[in-house]
Amino acid sequence: MNINLICCFVLVADCGFAQNITNGSSVQSSAYVTNKYGATNGFTLTSAERIMTNDMCKLTEITSGEETNDRTRIFISLVSSNSKSQQYKVEHIQEKLFVASFQHNNVYHGFTGATTDSIIGVTDPYTKTSYLYLDQGQIYFSDGSDFIQIGFLDQSIYYYKSAFVESTNGMKAAISQCEAKIDSGKYTSEDFQESRKWISLKACTPRDYFGPRDDESDVVLGSVDMEGDLLKLAMKQYKTKTPAVFWIDMKSMKVVKSVVNGVEMDVNRPVITPQEVYALPLKK
Repeated sequence: MNINLICCFVLVADCGFAQNITNGSSVQSSAYVTNKYGATNGFTLTSAERIMTNDMCKLTEITSGEETNDRTRIFISLVSSNSKSQQYKVEHIQEKLFVASFQHNNVYHGFTGATTDSIIGVTDPYTKTSYLYLDQGQIYFSDGSDFIQIGFLDQSIYYYKSAFVESTNGMKAAISQCEAKIDSGKYTSEDFQESRKWISLKACTPRDYFGPRDDESDVVLGSVDMEGDLLKLAMKQYKTKTPAVFWIDMKSMKVVKSVVNGVEMDVNRPVITPQEVYALPLKK
């Protein structure tokens, strides 16, 4: 079963269920998501400000409403590996949506009240390790050592090589750890966001491929494949429908090949100016 996925660059993919798909087949998915449980304070405070808060955090799973519909994500896991090749399985994994809520008294801002933030939970079906993330990604990747969350934002791919909380004792234990971590005030979303890494797609596409405005920066993610250690993402520009395919080396986390509208781009020598960055066609 194929699933169509509409992906905006500030997005959470929202896919239907599909059967397991073996290496070499593509997973297609569709959707966009809004999240009304956005941060109002709390996690968005700086470390110094959090010291002045008095929190009692509680994570509650959200099981109804449009935000919980089809929270299926693409999951890529390593099946076998030897000195010559790696084989991956491309399938789907189910996310859980939690809301972290707590009362706090922020002396620094003179603010007292309730705070809510969304938390995303996912469990590796093979290792049974549970992970909690503060960001909402579209793809999860496991090579046996790293469990990586991948998302799209600001004409780039972002990824985390470590979760906000990781537990080998199940989701309940992960939730308890998360509540304690937030209560301690020693680890904030600001700290977590600093661990986010970026892969620019603008540097791998022609000039103005994404357009000058945010609403022209959206893309439709058509399929996800693995070719050895290369993550292959096929997509189209949302308005112009111009196709692009990116190959990302999951060891170096770099784009090693980009083909836009049938033309291979020079991903190693992007044009960089004070105003923009883009790629030129590869000279052969």
